[in-house]
Amino acid sequence: MRLIPVIFATLLLSLVPLLANSEVREWTSADGAASFRGTFVEVGGRLVVIVREADGVRFELPLERLSQTDREWIAAAMEASADVKDKPQARELPDRLEWPRHLRLSAGYQIEVVEEDRANDRFVYRSNHFEFVSDVPLSRRVIRDFGQIFEATYEAVASMPMRWDPQPPD
Repeated sequence: MRLIPVIFATLLLSLVPLLANSEVREWTSADGAASFRGTFVEVGGRLVVIVREADGVRFELPLERLSQTDREWIAAAMEASADVKDKPQARELPDRLEWPRHLRLSAGYQIEVVEEDRANDRFVYRSNHFEFVSDVPLSRRVIRDFGQIFEATYEAVASMPMRWDPQPPD
């Protein structure tokens, strides 16, 4: 069960950039008579797309219907977005590299139960390259899924053009 917090933390950290771009803020009409909370999606021409927080409805409205403060916020967001687009991007890998485009688990992939000691709360499962230790018993499906994720990661790293062959410690 020690793996679950690590996996959760990894997934959460990978979502941070997405969450940062989806700021919920208060939007106000040009005349100041109405307002709502929502998330900016994009602007195209004279229309802005916003998702309303209350009901998740996505709608377009003319920029002129928003307050001057909101229009300035959109302009700043678009400028920041343009700055990111102008920065040099990572090079695409040439097609001639022999790095696989798809990975498959080896035909010999298997999960074995090494130990299930209920008295000492120790449960050990092993895949081809990994050993999973838990303080609670895991279902065959859960351990199979964990094993597939870890073995696929192993295969991806092993197939990198750097010719790195990961080996577990002795």
